This record gives sequence, C-alpha cells and structure tokens, in this order.
Amino acid sequence: MNVKCLAVLCFFIVFFTPWVFAKDIVVAFSPYKPPYVIGKERRGLEVDIVREALALEGLTLKVDFFDRRYLRQAIKFDRTEAASGLKVLDDGLYYSDAYISFQNTIISRADDNIKLNAIGDLKGRRFAAWRGASQSLGREFNEASGNGTSLTYLEYDNQLIQNKMFWSHRIDLIVIDQFVFNWYQQRLSDSFITTDKITLHSLLPTKTLYHIGFKTKKNQEAFNAGLNKLKQSGRYDELRAQYLQPAKITPIYLYFDEQPPYLKSSHNGVYGLTATRAAEAFKTAELKFMWKRMPSNERTPLLKENNVKECLIGRYRKLTQEKYVRFTYPIYTDKPQVALSRKDNSLNASTLDNLFSDSKKVMLVKEAYSYGQYVDQMVKKNKPRRLMLAIDTAEMLLALSRRKADYMLIAPEEIEKTFDKVGLNIEDFNIHLLTDIPSGEQHNIVCSMAVGSEAIQKLNQAIQIQTSVE
Repeated sequence: MNVKCLAVLCFFIVFFTPWVFAKDIVVAFSPYKPPYVIGKERRGLEVDIVREALALEGLTLKVDFFDRRYLRQAIKFDRTEAASGLKVLDDGLYYSDAYISFQNTIISRADDNIKLNAIGDLKGRRFAAWRGASQSLGREFNEASGNGTSLTYLEYDNQLIQNKMFWSHRIDLIVIDQFVFNWYQQRLSDSFITTDKITLHSLLPTKTLYHIGFKTKKNQEAFNAGLNKLKQSGRYDELRAQYLQPAKITPIYLYFDEQPPYLKSSHNGVYGLTATRAAEAFKTAELKFMWKRMPSNERTPLLKENNVKECLIGRYRKLTQEKYVRFTYPIYTDKPQVALSRKDNSLNASTLDNLFSDSKKVMLVKEAYSYGQYVDQMVKKNKPRRLMLAIDTAEMLLALSRRKADYMLIAPEEIEKTFDKVGLNIEDFNIHLLTDIPSGEQHNIVCSMAVGSEAIQKLNQAIQIQTSVE
C-alpha cells in the first residue's frame, strides 16, 4: 500500500468512524444498589445499560459516584455532565427516556405475622426505605412516613445498611426493590440468618420508572438513540437477564440449633466456639454458605437423603464409618472433662482412675451417651457405681444438686451455660480437674456427599490456616 492510499484510508477512519475518537461523558450514579449499581466494581445493570447505549453513539462513559441526595447538584456544580436514577422535574435538565424500572415492595418476616391492608398501616411501625422514597412513592407513603421525619421511619442511601437493619431485626419492614433485596439476602447469609420466610406486601405502585438527567440536549438525544438501538437489538434484555436472574451459585446450607457455648444465635447472626470457626473456614475457603436453623433430630437424616449441599457442626464420631458423609479436619477440640460435685460432699481424687476406684461414690450418667473413648474404657475397667438417667445435662445438674448422686462429668465449656439454665449457684459446687483425662471430643464440619471433595479440601486448607495462627 503506497503512502497516498494510506493517507486516504486514515481520512475515512477519522471522519466516518466517530467512536475511534469517542468523547468521554461523566455520569453520576448512586453506588449502593446492587445489582443495578455495584459501586466497588463500577458495573451493574444501570451502569452497563448507560455505558453500552452511549457507546452506540460514539460516547464513552466515565462513572462517578454521589450520594443519592446530591445527584442533581453534581450537574449543577459542573462535577458531572449527567446523573442517573432521577425522576423528571422542571429544573432545566434534559431528561432521557425511561431506561430502568424498579419493582418496589414492602417486605416483613413471616414469623412477625404483620398484616398490612393499606400503605397507611405502615404508620407507627419500624420501617426503612432507600433515600428519597418518602418523596417518590406517592402521597399515602409520604403520610405514613411523616414526610420522611417519623421517628419509626429511616432512609438509607446505602442499601447494604438498610438490609442489615432488617436481618438484625432492628426494623420490622423494609421497603425495597425485590432484586436488590434478593441480592443482599444471598450475600448477607454468611453473617445473618437470612433463611427465615418472608412476606411480600404488594401495596406500592407496580413499577417506578427512572431517567437520566443531562446537562445538554445533544447528549440526551444521543443517549435516547443508543438506548433505542440497545432495546431493538435485544441486548437490553440480555443485560437484564444477566443481572436479574437468580444466583447460579447454590450455597451450602450450614444447619444449626442452639447449643451454647458452641452454637448460639442472635439477631446479629450465629456465633460460638464452633460456629465462629466454621464460618471463618467457609469464608477463607471462599465457599458460599447460608445459616439455617434445624432441630438436632432432623439434621442427620437430611444428610443421608443427600438431596442438597448441606453441613452440620459438632461431635459426630459415630458417623465416621458412614458412606453418606464427608468429614473435615477438626475445627475445635473440647477441653478435658472435669468432675462436678456438691461442696457438702467431699470428693478426693486427682485422677479419673482414683475417682472410679471409690466404690462408695455414685456417678451420675447420661443414658446412651459416650463420654469419649478414654472415659468409656475406664468405666469398663473400674466399673464405678452409676446412676443412669435419660435426661439432658441441665437436668443432670439439678439431679446432682438434689443428692441423687455424688458427681458427674462435664465439659468445662458447658459449665457456665448449664448453671445459668437451671439457676443454680456455681459456688455451691466443686470442680475437680482430673489429670489423666485427655482432651475431649473433636468437633468437625460434617457434610453430605453433595458437597464435593474439592470443597472439603478447601475447608481443610482453611482449617489448617486457622490452626497455624492459634
């Protein structure tokens, strides 16, 4: 190709391909409403729609973020050339065609049994919405929120905080787009209990339409043209499907029930000696999980069914030979058991062997319960006098206080919560350390076979990291 032909080619590229020298246009977004705007990643359904619509007209999007309250001011003070997520006002801006719609709804927890027959029934209840909702969702909503000033009503620009408020039970109802709610329900499931059933109160307008406010008519017309092309090509629907379809990653259900101090729950989530370690292992392994409350008698049968990805936490030594479960490395090992006796009943023994050799003392035993390999072997060897009762640890402590026996064995971790449960004074009892008892039983994460071996390997690596820093 000679120099003359090359010059002609360059001429046509410059003058007939406008996107080669695309003009930057700064658009302001509110950053905290995924999946519409994912601030940290500078993407989301809204961002991608605006970016691709502008690109079709030779414009390049530059993203900037502002609190929702200051989007219009960002244009007024020349910080940006346009702002997204606006309602049309007579304020001198050039508003685009509607480019996005939100499906706002009112959501409560089903267990709270909240009945709403009209928007006005929100008045006096603890509820929260996104910033500006009191001015955007109609007269009835405005009145119910006291024009946004009611002491029981809150608005948040950051919808992460709004969702945390809901799942921590600090508010009773949340006013939010259904897809934003679903997004946070999935992503907060490792910190809060988000598997509770919810109730949808469909009292708000079906859809709320939003526009982009432009500083110039030229940019407004360019965006409208690009948006129209985006819709006609089918790309607009592709973007909606990409961001609004249900999450493809199926979380692992982590079943729990109250078992302090190992597993305890509050409005702020699940924690405890084993719960916290298990959660940290899943997070370090980058495995998505959801806490789900499940009675203890229902958990093991669910593992056997092997229908979904699910795991338990606890002492499950009897399941080690079963082929329908996978075990991780231990996440916690109980401290050596101690003997507990009343202060008015002398007990002189420094070892379990000495204690079991005293034929006059009666040991209180939980029926059909293993105290661990060492203790079980010592029972067979020394044959101590035993009173076996089919009761839980708290009831055993009550029986001991009523002189049904002389002593009982208990894990040190369980002492405080057991005394609290039955209302006895720990100072009325003696705790005996037995030097020959080894460390107690191990707690593992036990999963159904639906949780693949690769996931178990990741958990084991995470547990090793935890163990190395302790």
